[in-house]
Amino acid sequence: MMGVKAHVNQAIYNTESALRALDAVGSGGWGINYDASHLYRVGDDVVRAAEKLGKRLAVGEVTLLSGASVDPIAHVTATYSIPNT
Repeated sequence: MMGVKAHVNQAIYNTESALRALDAVGSGGWGINYDASHLYRVGDDVVRAAEKLGKRLAVGEVTLLSGASVDPIAHVTATYSIPNT
């Protein structure tokens, strides 16, 4: 599977634009690189985004910050495969 990352100020920038792009391509061979920080910055509910994208997610990525610091305290990237049922 190939993934594209939703990113602020790009053609695919939030959950809805990601879903439109996935529907336009119509192939099961690609999905979305889910980066919660990018979706959060455009105002998406990151939990709801993951639910909407579901099996179309190719990669998940989360960066944890502490308080007002811009320095990450943890960064997690996960790839997975959910079989079609």
